[in-house]
Parts: sequence; structure tokens; C-alpha cells
Amino acid sequence: MNMGTATEVKDIPFGIDMRRQCFCIDENLVHTNNGSYGATPRKVLQHMRRLQEDREMLQDVFMVKNQREYWDENLRAVCDFIGAKFENTVLIPNTTTGINAVFKSLPLQPGDKILITNQTYNATKNICLEASSKVEGSGVCHIDITFPIQSTEEVVSLYRDYLDQHNNVKVAVIDLISSASALRMPLNQLIQVCKERDVIVVVDAAHSVGQVPLNVEQLGELGADFFTASLHKWLYTPKGCGVLWIHPKHHGIVRPAIVSHGYKQGLHNNFFFQGTHECIPLFCIGKAIEFYKDIGGLSTIAKYNSALVAEGAAHLVKVWGTKHLEIPKEMEAPYMRLIKLPPLNNYPPSEILQLVADIYFKYNVIGCVVQPDNGDLWVRISGQIWNTMEDYKKLGEALLKLQAEEKQAGEPQ
Repeated sequence: MNMGTATEVKDIPFGIDMRRQCFCIDENLVHTNNGSYGATPRKVLQHMRRLQEDREMLQDVFMVKNQREYWDENLRAVCDFIGAKFENTVLIPNTTTGINAVFKSLPLQPGDKILITNQTYNATKNICLEASSKVEGSGVCHIDITFPIQSTEEVVSLYRDYLDQHNNVKVAVIDLISSASALRMPLNQLIQVCKERDVIVVVDAAHSVGQVPLNVEQLGELGADFFTASLHKWLYTPKGCGVLWIHPKHHGIVRPAIVSHGYKQGLHNNFFFQGTHECIPLFCIGKAIEFYKDIGGLSTIAKYNSALVAEGAAHLVKVWGTKHLEIPKEMEAPYMRLIKLPPLNNYPPSEILQLVADIYFKYNVIGCVVQPDNGDLWVRISGQIWNTMEDYKKLGEALLKLQAEEKQAGEPQ
């Protein structure tokens, strides 16, 4: 399908027209889970395929010369977008890769603790557990964030009180927006609390780029040591695109999880080449940013997505007779919401994956079911420029049909 010029892309209405003309999403699919994997516009996919063909035509030239030029060019583009300095930043496949690089590099000492929360992404938690297991007496400690939350100060106080009582915390991993609860953390305040106590701060910003305004260098001035994010979720890049920012004071110790030819040759050389692999998605970051800007940029996208996801959440609360996750408005992720599921006796928390599968295979609906506090099940919905209210209505109907099936199956014959 012809994408047309940038002006034509900007003129395509958000919703069903944007979905049909700019994305490859199956028209029969109800997709309310942009937050997990994002969606890449046709324009960006076409650019990726052209680069792949260019590489195959002149492999040696591409690998020896062009590849580094593309890497630098796209790194500069994302640095401009997130307010990071080129010399402090590297391209990586995803947030998990960034967290791995950080914790394989930090020199933990016996007794050092890594602080996470019960909202920390599972892969990140596992990386912390693996890192601490290699040092005698080290370990991972948790802050439990429970709901409802009345104010951001509640969360800040949790960190302040915990750190005041545990002076062996060496590193804290802080979500910018948590995955399981779509909770926007009071990041600036938490960074300051940690730095006042000489705690290294690792910002897990997987859901941030494209969803919230960023100035990473300012976070560094506040006291952040590392910032890592995925770009495929909200910036329209292909899968396999991420970024890692490293405070200059840590440049000398941080290395990628995979060491290759650039070992000890500076930050960029260290991360640029890690063996022959599919790196073309990284060279599409600039094209994705171009698309993001062509359709109106953050203010235009936010106006649509935020209003839509709020309306969708209100509808689900009404038809299911349940509730939103009770958090302050300033702690809501702009484009994601959590709504408690209606009672489903056949799907206890241990059957989350089966519930997701049944919603899809029975009703062609993609939903993200989460368990933010080890209790009831909730659905995390996302709002994106290709969604409409019809998507959330169909999600609501699908869960009510499952509930009705349970009731019918339980009635005596």
C-alpha cells in the first residue's frame, strides 16, 4: 500500500483509517495491548526491508562501512528525541539487554543489596537475582507497593523509609512506568531520595519513549546513573530497538553482555559490534521518529491516545461493574489503564495465560491480563492511534461472554 508523502500521512485520521492505511494489523483482530509489543508502520517496515536488500547486495561494504554510519545516524536521532548526549548513549535491542549490561558491569561487594519493588518487571527481577547470586552476602530486597495509592508521597515515603532502615542498599531499580500496573512512578523525587543516600539508580524506562516527554541528561543531573528503554512499544520502531544511557562516571566499567571486537575501545565501539546478527531494525529508528513527527508528535498523539484510553476504561468499569486501579491521576500512564476483571471462576490467577488464550481464540481479542498485587486479575488496556472505542466495547463483550459461559456450564441440566 502506498504510504504517500509526509503531508498525506499527517492528514490520515487516527483510528480505523490510520490502522488500515499505515499498519499491518489484521482487520478482524481486536487489539487492545499495544503496550507489550507496539506496532510498526508500513513506511518503517518498507525502509527496513530496503536496507536488508541493500546489505544482501553488497554485504562486505555494508558490514564494514555502511553499518557503522547507520548506527551513528540513528543513535543521534534517538538522542535528540530523548534529550541524551550522543557520547553517553548506545543502541541496544531492548530494555532487558540494557539491564543485563548494567548488572553484569556493576562491581557489587559482599553484603550489597539491590532494591526493586513488587511492580518490577519479571525479567529485570531475574537479572538482579542472577547478579546478586555471584557475590557472597549480596541479595535482592523488595518494597511492596500496594493499592489503593492516595498520593505520590506515599511511594516516595516507602523508598525513603526503607533506605533509612537498610543502609546496605547499593543499587535501586526504578520503573518510570511499571509494566504490571501501568503506574507512573514519581521518578524525579525517587532519584533524589536515592542519591541523598548514595544509592546507584537504574531507570527501567521500557514504556517511556514516545509516551512521555523525556530529558535524560536532566535525569542524570538529578542523580540517575543509568537509563534504558525499548523503542518498539510507543515509538513505532521495529522490534529489536532500544537505548541505554550511561552516566559519564560509569563509562569505564560498563560493557555489553556480549563482548566482541570493540572490547576496551570506548563505549560506542564496545556496544556497536557484538557478532554478526540482525541489526537492521536499529537503523530504522530515525524513520520511526520521522513517522511519529509527521502524524503530529507527542501533543497530537497524546491528545488522542489519552482521551481514548480513559473513555475505554470508563466503559469497561461500567459494563463489568468493577473498578479502575485506584491511583492518583499524576501516577497514571498516559496511554495505559488497569481495570479489574469481572468474576471468572474458571480462571484463577494461576491461569492467566489460559485466559488470554481463550479471549483470543474464542473472540479474536488481544488483551493483556495482569496481577499487579498478587491478588485479583486485571486487564491492562492501551490506547494507540489505530484504536477506536469499538475495540474496548468488544473486549468488554468478550469477558462477559466468558462469564456467561461459566454460568451456563454450572447450571443443572
